[in-house]
Amino acid sequence: AVTHMVWAVSMTYALETKLDAVRDHLDRGKSVREVMVKYHIASESSIKLWCRAYRREGAEGLEPKRRGRPPKGEAGTRA
Repeated sequence: AVTHMVWAVSMTYALETKLDAVRDHLDRGKSVREVMVKYHIASESSIKLWCRAYRREGAEGLEPKRRGRPPKGEAGTRA
C-alpha cells in the first residue's frame, strides 16, 4: 500500500537569482549549501548546472532556453 506520494515540482528561477547564486559560489567562495539556503534553491544540481553553464557561456548560459519543437515556418524546418 502506498502511504504517501511525492510530486516532483519543476522550479524556475529568475535570471538575477541564478547570476547572484553562481557569483556567490564561484567568486565569493560560498558553499553550494550556503547558496541553496540564501536563495531558497531546492537542488544542489541546479546550482552545479548553472555554474557549468556560466563557466562555458557566461551570463547568457543562464538565460532560459526555448524547449520543444519549433513552431511551423521557423528557420530550420522544411516547407
